[in-house]
Amino acid sequence: MLVAGPAYTQCVVTACPDVVICKGGGAFLNASAPFANAYEWSPAAGLNQTYVPNPVAHPSVTSQYVVTAYTVVDTNLIANGSFELGNVGFSSNYTYNGVSVWNEATYAVNASPTAVHPNFATCADHTTGSGKMMIVNGAAAANTNVWCQTVNVLPNTDYAFSTWLASCISASPAILQFSINSVILGSPFGASSQLCLWQQFYEVWNSGASTTAQICIVNQNTAQSGNDFLLDDISFQPFCVATDTVNVIIDQVPADAGADTMICKGSMAHLSGHGGQQYHWSTGANTQTLNVGLYTPAVYYVTVTDSIGCKGEDSVHVGIYPLPIAEAGPNQWICRGDTATLQASGGISYAWSNGANAQIIAVSPVQSSILHVMVTDTNSCSSLDSMMVFINPNPVVDVGPDRLVCSGDSIDLMATGTGSFLWSTGQTTAAIRILPLQSEDIWVLLTDIHGCYDADTMLLSLGIQPATLILAEDTLLCIGASTQLSGSGATSYQWYPSAGLSDTTSASIVASPEATTIYYCIGYNNEGCRDTTSIHLIVSDCSVNIPNVFTPNADGKNDLFEIEYEGFAPYKLKIFNRWGKKVYESERKENLWDGNTNSGPAADGVYFYLLSLGEKTYQGSVTIFRN
Repeated sequence: MLVAGPAYTQCVVTACPDVVICKGGGAFLNASAPFANAYEWSPAAGLNQTYVPNPVAHPSVTSQYVVTAYTVVDTNLIANGSFELGNVGFSSNYTYNGVSVWNEATYAVNASPTAVHPNFATCADHTTGSGKMMIVNGAAAANTNVWCQTVNVLPNTDYAFSTWLASCISASPAILQFSINSVILGSPFGASSQLCLWQQFYEVWNSGASTTAQICIVNQNTAQSGNDFLLDDISFQPFCVATDTVNVIIDQVPADAGADTMICKGSMAHLSGHGGQQYHWSTGANTQTLNVGLYTPAVYYVTVTDSIGCKGEDSVHVGIYPLPIAEAGPNQWICRGDTATLQASGGISYAWSNGANAQIIAVSPVQSSILHVMVTDTNSCSSLDSMMVFINPNPVVDVGPDRLVCSGDSIDLMATGTGSFLWSTGQTTAAIRILPLQSEDIWVLLTDIHGCYDADTMLLSLGIQPATLILAEDTLLCIGASTQLSGSGATSYQWYPSAGLSDTTSASIVASPEATTIYYCIGYNNEGCRDTTSIHLIVSDCSVNIPNVFTPNADGKNDLFEIEYEGFAPYKLKIFNRWGKKVYESERKENLWDGNTNSGPAADGVYFYLLSLGEKTYQGSVTIFRN
């Protein structure tokens, strides 16, 4: 018996004496510790339970088992560990708010999480289901103390630090860790994402030379959202550990039935057992020796019992020279007109029912037939086997009539028949989809489960798509205006969307959109092939905003002469000085005048512009002012 921890009189455990068992048997183990709260046996292999004082051991080999008794020797040192007294007895680096924990790094002590945060789950506390708990909105800062309390401890004493933890928001469940005297204890532990599921976590700590301990639960979750959790029933209790051992010894009986042997058919086999004091054979005989006459191979078992009643078993195989195992091969299925190759085995000479004398023969029956083969071994023993050659009809495949597909379109093809398909495209399913690039013959090969096959071909003609055009360009229309749209390159047309169109099926239509719209024209030729094009009609109130002054002094403010308008109308801008000389010109609205001319920066003063937008012309003056 070994005793650990401080010298507590209740830290005592006594295991039962060593025990000898027969192989395959079991033994009742027992440990006695008058004040123990829990037991643990190790190793677990061979034990029916590991946390009871009296497990049953069924080891496969001789094993030593260690029992550990845990005894709690004092009450919980934590004050207000169940939080029933409210926000007293502990400290936290988080901020207490008894009515709202909406902000991160805040907590409350309350009987309902929803009372302090409307998004939290409605959870009951762990202690009674109706009491209080610590409700925490965690922050994304690791190693921050969520809960702390300082307690007096005894030197060189083991303590169990535990807490109950649950989630009140499922996202980013809490990750916490114990610490004592600012030293991290054990591994981080995480709350379940299942709401309101209380789980207990604990770590063991030895006080060493310490007489006080600041025990804390710290946050280790750095997620920016979630990390909202509940704490309850925090405990810190001293305990002691005692161990003892017991050996379970396996009694191995060296049972021996003798070496395997061969006898001739009908002769006597002389068998003898060894290794014990009593013998029992599988034939029922209770003698050490056994004599048997055999006509077929057999296995005999002997059970040997030693002086303490343990048993062992061994077997001996007695064989005879058997008849050869004739094998004509498996039944075969061939297609009509094909040849089947037959291969017999099991001997050194062969005689087939069709007169052939080779081990491997080829046959081409016109109908399903049975063939027999006589197989003879080196002892001139013979046996007969037979097999069947079945004639299977060829499958029938049909790929359908010749088809037409438009250029750029895919087409679905379906072959009928039962079996495996192989298309000229390389695809292997009954239904395929292809995108043909030219007119071509498409064939499919159908193979059934017996390897019989059939093929069919179809002509896939490629129709050319029409080159559908809209005889107009993207256009800016003022509100209430109309424009003529004409399709070309096809024999029939379909326009959409229909809103604002005079017709949707004519080659030439009138468009009067109320808002900016993209119209699509689908053109069809006589083969039914189609092509689609579109036009963008931009509807605007046609307003133009032209500034009358700008300050190109490179201060990043109003440095450009920027004309604002909507649409894609043709654009042309010319700038003249007060003597009528052109100093700037652009046909792109992206090119904004920066106040420079070919001869350098334009002088401060008034300049005149001429702006053409589509069919409208605007003119006026703009002033450059740099200072």
